[in-house]
This record gives sequence, structure tokens and C-alpha cells, in this order.
Amino acid sequence: MNPRLTLYSKAGCSLCDEAHVMLDELSGEFGWEWRVVDIDGDSELSERFGSTIPVIVIENGATLSGRITQEALLDAIAERTI
Repeated sequence: MNPRLTLYSKAGCSLCDEAHVMLDELSGEFGWEWRVVDIDGDSELSERFGSTIPVIVIENGATLSGRITQEALLDAIAERTI
């Protein structure tokens, strides 16, 4: 079963933009479902993730943040499926 991923990001964040492009490319290749949550509209999320974005949460798995590499994401998803 393919994982569901959530990308927490905000406007003007270059690392968030990079994570978005990476998820878009990899989801096309692997068939992952993912969504983007903009933390700017939610004070609780802004407080929780504000200094660590982008944050990718893998359903039933790891949470990755900051400068997220393709290798780290693929490793985290592979560990989830073991």
C-alpha cells in the first residue's frame, strides 16, 4: 500500500518549494498520495512547525523536516513498509 504524505509549508519558503517539486515528481513515479497544508492560516500549526518547515509527515511512519533529500524520503518510506 502506498503511503499518504502531508507537506506542511508556507509561502515564500524556498525549501518548501523544493520539497513540493520533489513530492510532485516522486508521486508521479511511485503513485503516492500527498497533500499540502499551508501553516500560515493556522496559528497552532505555525507555532508547531514554524521554524522547522518544510515538514513531510509520512502516514504511519517518520516525520522529515528542513532540507529534505530524495534519498532521506525514500529511506523513510522504505522503513515504513518493512
